[in-house]
Amino acid sequence: MNMKFGHAQPFTRLEDPALLTGAGRFVADAAAAVGAAAAFMVRSPYAHAAFAFANLDAVRARPGVRLVLTAEDMAGTGAMPLGAVVPVVGEDHMWNPQRPILAAGIARHVGDGIAFIVADTLDAARDAAEALEIDWEPREAVADMESALADGAPAVWPQRAGNAAFTSEIGDAAAVDQAFASAARVVRVRLVNNRVVTNYLEPRGVLHLDAGAVAALHRGASLLPAGVSRIEGAFERGDAVLMRGPDGAEIGRGLVAYDSDHAERII
Repeated sequence: MNMKFGHAQPFTRLEDPALLTGAGRFVADAAAAVGAAAAFMVRSPYAHAAFAFANLDAVRARPGVRLVLTAEDMAGTGAMPLGAVVPVVGEDHMWNPQRPILAAGIARHVGDGIAFIVADTLDAARDAAEALEIDWEPREAVADMESALADGAPAVWPQRAGNAAFTSEIGDAAAVDQAFASAARVVRVRLVNNRVVTNYLEPRGVLHLDAGAVAALHRGASLLPAGVSRIEGAFERGDAVLMRGPDGAEIGRGLVAYDSDHAERII
Protein backbone atom coordinates (compact mmCIF):
# COMPACT_ATOMS: atom_id res chain seq x y z
CA MET A 1 0.00 0.00 0.00
CA ASN A 2 1.34 3.40 -1.00
CA MET A 3 0.98 5.62 2.08
CA LYS A 4 2.40 8.72 0.38
CA PHE A 5 -1.09 9.91 -0.46
CA GLY A 6 -2.93 8.04 2.31
CA HIS A 7 -5.67 9.76 4.25
CA ALA A 8 -4.57 11.53 7.47
CA GLN A 9 -0.84 10.92 6.86
CA PRO A 10 1.68 13.30 8.51
CA PHE A 11 2.82 16.31 6.52
CA THR A 12 5.57 18.89 6.79
CA ARG A 13 4.43 21.93 8.76
CA LEU A 14 5.44 25.20 7.15
CA GLU A 15 4.70 27.51 10.07
CA ASP A 16 6.91 25.96 12.77
CA PRO A 17 10.25 27.77 12.11
CA ALA A 18 8.68 31.20 12.59
CA LEU A 19 6.80 30.14 15.70
CA LEU A 20 9.82 28.48 17.31
CA THR A 21 12.13 31.45 16.70
CA GLY A 22 9.78 34.17 17.91
CA ALA A 23 9.06 35.51 14.44
CA GLY A 24 5.40 34.54 14.40
CA ARG A 25 2.85 37.25 13.57
CA PHE A 26 -0.68 37.10 14.92
CA VAL A 27 -3.85 39.07 14.42
CA ALA A 28 -3.87 39.88 18.15
CA ASP A 29 -0.44 41.52 17.81
CA ALA A 30 -1.67 43.81 15.01
CA ALA A 31 -4.80 44.68 17.00
CA ALA A 32 -2.75 45.57 20.08
CA ALA A 33 -0.41 47.75 18.02
CA VAL A 34 -3.24 50.05 16.94
CA GLY A 35 -5.17 49.92 20.21
CA ALA A 36 -8.13 48.05 18.73
CA ALA A 37 -11.02 47.14 20.98
CA ALA A 38 -11.79 43.50 21.78
CA ALA A 39 -15.06 41.61 21.46
CA PHE A 40 -16.55 38.70 23.37
CA MET A 41 -19.64 36.67 22.47
CA VAL A 42 -21.86 35.49 25.33
CA ARG A 43 -23.19 32.04 24.42
CA SER A 44 -25.83 29.69 25.74
CA PRO A 45 -24.68 26.81 27.96
CA TYR A 46 -28.01 25.06 27.25
CA ALA A 47 -29.20 23.16 24.20
CA HIS A 48 -32.69 24.66 24.53
CA ALA A 49 -33.71 27.38 26.94
CA ALA A 50 -35.65 30.61 27.32
CA PHE A 51 -33.65 33.49 28.76
CA ALA A 52 -33.88 37.12 29.84
CA PHE A 53 -31.26 39.69 30.86
CA ALA A 54 -31.51 41.31 34.27
CA ASN A 55 -28.77 43.98 34.38
CA LEU A 56 -27.89 45.18 30.89
CA ASP A 57 -27.65 48.85 31.93
CA ALA A 58 -25.20 48.03 34.72
CA VAL A 59 -22.99 45.99 32.41
CA ARG A 60 -23.02 48.74 29.77
CA ALA A 61 -21.86 51.19 32.44
CA ARG A 62 -18.83 49.11 33.48
CA PRO A 63 -15.39 50.73 33.00
CA GLY A 64 -13.88 49.93 29.61
CA VAL A 65 -17.10 48.57 28.11
CA ARG A 66 -17.94 50.27 24.82
CA LEU A 67 -20.88 48.29 23.52
CA VAL A 68 -23.28 45.55 24.59
CA LEU A 69 -25.58 44.23 21.88
CA THR A 70 -28.54 41.88 22.24
CA ALA A 71 -31.20 40.72 19.80
CA GLU A 72 -33.26 43.81 20.63
CA ASP A 73 -30.43 46.04 19.39
CA MET A 74 -30.08 43.98 16.18
CA ALA A 75 -33.78 44.00 15.29
CA GLY A 76 -33.29 46.12 12.18
CA THR A 77 -30.52 44.03 10.65
CA GLY A 78 -32.69 41.10 9.57
CA ALA A 79 -31.91 37.40 9.76
CA MET A 80 -28.73 35.65 8.66
CA PRO A 81 -28.89 34.75 4.94
CA LEU A 82 -29.52 31.25 3.69
CA GLY A 83 -26.63 30.71 1.28
CA ALA A 84 -27.61 27.44 -0.42
CA VAL A 85 -31.09 26.71 -1.75
CA VAL A 86 -31.92 23.03 -2.29
CA PRO A 87 -34.77 21.80 -4.53
CA VAL A 88 -37.42 20.33 -2.23
CA VAL A 89 -40.49 18.10 -2.52
CA GLY A 90 -43.78 18.44 -0.66
CA GLU A 91 -43.67 22.24 -0.42
CA ASP A 92 -43.14 25.21 -2.71
CA HIS A 93 -39.65 26.19 -1.54
CA MET A 94 -36.95 25.39 0.97
CA TRP A 95 -37.97 26.51 4.45
CA ASN A 96 -35.87 29.28 6.01
CA PRO A 97 -35.99 29.52 9.82
CA GLN A 98 -35.03 33.23 9.74
CA ARG A 99 -32.23 32.64 12.21
CA PRO A 100 -31.35 35.92 14.01
CA ILE A 101 -27.78 37.16 14.41
CA LEU A 102 -28.28 37.00 18.18
CA ALA A 103 -30.85 34.71 19.78
CA ALA A 104 -34.02 36.53 20.79
CA GLY A 105 -35.28 35.10 24.06
CA ILE A 106 -34.79 31.45 23.06
CA ALA A 107 -31.44 29.63 22.73
CA ARG A 108 -31.72 26.69 20.34
CA HIS A 109 -28.33 25.03 20.70
CA VAL A 110 -25.33 25.00 23.00
CA GLY A 111 -23.19 27.96 22.03
CA ASP A 112 -26.04 30.00 20.55
CA GLY A 113 -24.93 33.64 20.66
CA ILE A 114 -27.11 35.77 22.95
CA ALA A 115 -25.03 38.93 23.56
CA PHE A 116 -22.05 40.65 21.94
CA ILE A 117 -19.74 42.74 24.13
CA VAL A 118 -17.03 45.16 22.97
CA ALA A 119 -14.53 46.58 25.46
CA ASP A 120 -11.12 48.22 25.59
CA THR A 121 -9.46 44.87 26.33
CA LEU A 122 -10.43 41.22 26.05
CA ASP A 123 -10.22 40.87 29.83
CA ALA A 124 -12.67 43.74 30.27
CA ALA A 125 -15.05 42.17 27.75
CA ARG A 126 -14.85 38.80 29.54
CA ASP A 127 -15.40 40.43 32.92
CA ALA A 128 -18.49 42.17 31.54
CA ALA A 129 -19.79 38.86 30.19
CA GLU A 130 -19.32 37.21 33.59
CA ALA A 131 -21.11 40.13 35.26
CA LEU A 132 -24.12 39.76 32.97
CA GLU A 133 -27.06 38.35 34.95
CA ILE A 134 -29.15 35.97 32.84
CA ASP A 135 -32.34 34.28 33.94
CA TRP A 136 -32.40 30.85 32.26
CA GLU A 137 -35.39 28.57 31.82
CA PRO A 138 -34.05 25.27 30.44
CA ARG A 139 -36.40 23.38 28.12
CA GLU A 140 -36.53 19.84 26.84
CA ALA A 141 -33.99 19.04 24.12
CA VAL A 142 -32.70 16.08 22.12
CA ALA A 143 -29.16 15.53 20.85
CA ASP A 144 -29.48 13.09 17.96
CA MET A 145 -31.28 13.20 14.63
CA GLU A 146 -33.47 10.12 15.09
CA SER A 147 -34.86 11.41 18.39
CA ALA A 148 -35.40 14.87 16.91
CA LEU A 149 -37.50 13.39 14.08
CA ALA A 150 -39.59 11.14 16.34
CA ASP A 151 -43.24 11.93 17.03
CA GLY A 152 -43.62 14.25 19.99
CA ALA A 153 -40.02 15.45 19.96
CA PRO A 154 -39.52 19.01 21.25
CA ALA A 155 -39.54 21.44 18.32
CA VAL A 156 -36.42 23.44 17.56
CA TRP A 157 -38.63 26.01 15.79
CA PRO A 158 -42.30 26.06 16.89
CA GLN A 159 -43.43 26.96 13.37
CA ARG A 160 -41.75 23.87 11.90
CA ALA A 161 -43.40 20.66 13.08
CA GLY A 162 -41.30 17.50 12.93
CA ASN A 163 -37.90 19.26 12.97
CA ALA A 164 -37.07 18.23 9.36
CA ALA A 165 -35.48 21.19 7.57
CA PHE A 166 -36.46 19.93 4.11
CA THR A 167 -36.97 16.83 1.97
CA SER A 168 -35.14 16.60 -1.34
CA GLU A 169 -35.13 13.86 -3.96
CA ILE A 170 -32.63 13.07 -6.71
CA GLY A 171 -33.07 10.40 -9.37
CA ASP A 172 -35.91 8.08 -10.37
CA ALA A 173 -37.65 6.82 -7.21
CA ALA A 174 -39.85 4.34 -9.10
CA ALA A 175 -36.85 2.76 -10.85
CA VAL A 176 -34.99 2.45 -7.56
CA ASP A 177 -37.98 0.81 -5.88
CA GLN A 178 -38.26 -1.63 -8.79
CA ALA A 179 -34.56 -2.48 -8.59
CA PHE A 180 -34.82 -3.30 -4.89
CA ALA A 181 -38.03 -5.27 -5.37
CA SER A 182 -36.41 -7.47 -8.02
CA ALA A 183 -33.07 -7.89 -6.25
CA ALA A 184 -32.10 -11.38 -5.07
CA ARG A 185 -30.73 -9.93 -1.84
CA VAL A 186 -31.00 -6.52 -0.18
CA VAL A 187 -28.38 -5.32 2.28
CA ARG A 188 -29.10 -2.43 4.64
CA VAL A 189 -26.52 -0.20 6.27
CA ARG A 190 -26.89 2.66 8.74
CA LEU A 191 -24.51 5.56 8.07
CA VAL A 192 -23.72 8.35 10.52
CA ASN A 193 -21.93 11.50 9.36
CA ASN A 194 -19.89 12.57 12.35
CA ARG A 195 -18.53 15.69 10.65
CA VAL A 196 -20.29 17.61 7.92
CA VAL A 197 -19.05 21.15 8.69
CA THR A 198 -15.38 22.08 8.23
CA ASN A 199 -15.52 25.62 9.65
CA TYR A 200 -13.54 24.73 12.77
CA LEU A 201 -10.73 22.85 11.00
CA GLU A 202 -7.51 24.67 10.21
CA PRO A 203 -7.40 25.11 6.40
CA ARG A 204 -4.31 23.83 4.60
CA GLY A 205 -4.83 25.51 1.26
CA VAL A 206 -7.03 27.64 -0.97
CA LEU A 207 -9.07 26.77 -4.06
CA HIS A 208 -9.72 29.80 -6.29
CA LEU A 209 -12.97 29.29 -8.20
CA ASP A 210 -14.42 30.86 -11.32
CA ALA A 211 -17.82 32.55 -11.36
CA GLY A 212 -19.56 29.46 -12.72
CA ALA A 213 -18.32 27.29 -9.86
CA VAL A 214 -19.41 29.88 -7.31
CA ALA A 215 -22.89 29.99 -8.82
CA ALA A 216 -23.08 26.19 -8.82
CA LEU A 217 -22.12 26.00 -5.13
CA HIS A 218 -24.77 28.58 -4.27
CA ARG A 219 -27.31 26.30 -5.96
CA GLY A 220 -26.18 23.43 -3.74
CA ALA A 221 -24.20 21.59 -6.44
CA SER A 222 -20.82 19.91 -5.90
CA LEU A 223 -17.53 21.48 -6.89
CA LEU A 224 -15.99 20.05 -10.07
CA PRO A 225 -12.30 20.39 -11.06
CA ALA A 226 -13.29 22.49 -14.10
CA GLY A 227 -14.44 25.25 -11.76
CA VAL A 228 -11.06 25.57 -10.00
CA SER A 229 -8.85 28.21 -11.62
CA ARG A 230 -5.91 28.18 -9.23
CA ILE A 231 -4.62 26.35 -6.11
CA GLU A 232 -2.63 27.66 -3.17
CA GLY A 233 -0.90 25.69 -0.43
CA ALA A 234 0.29 22.15 0.11
CA PHE A 235 -2.44 19.83 1.33
CA GLU A 236 -3.26 16.15 1.47
CA ARG A 237 -6.43 14.29 0.62
CA GLY A 238 -9.02 14.89 3.35
CA ASP A 239 -7.57 18.23 4.49
CA ALA A 240 -9.75 21.30 4.92
CA VAL A 241 -9.32 24.08 2.35
CA LEU A 242 -10.81 27.52 1.76
CA MET A 243 -12.78 28.29 -1.39
CA ARG A 244 -12.56 31.82 -2.79
CA GLY A 245 -14.46 33.42 -5.63
CA PRO A 246 -13.02 35.57 -8.47
CA ASP A 247 -13.08 38.62 -6.15
CA GLY A 248 -11.04 36.82 -3.49
CA ALA A 249 -13.91 36.61 -1.00
CA GLU A 250 -14.23 33.36 0.94
CA ILE A 251 -17.41 31.52 -0.04
CA GLY A 252 -16.94 28.34 1.97
CA ARG A 253 -14.72 25.52 3.15
CA GLY A 254 -14.54 21.84 2.36
CA LEU A 255 -12.56 18.62 2.60
CA VAL A 256 -10.57 17.91 -0.54
CA ALA A 257 -10.67 14.58 -2.38
CA TYR A 258 -7.14 15.03 -3.82
CA ASP A 259 -3.79 16.19 -2.51
CA SER A 260 -2.41 19.46 -3.92
CA ASP A 261 -0.05 17.74 -6.40
CA HIS A 262 -2.83 15.69 -7.98
CA ALA A 263 -5.24 18.64 -7.89
CA GLU A 264 -2.77 20.77 -9.88
CA ARG A 265 -2.59 18.10 -12.57
CA ILE A 266 -6.36 17.70 -12.75
CA ILE A 267 -7.15 21.37 -13.27
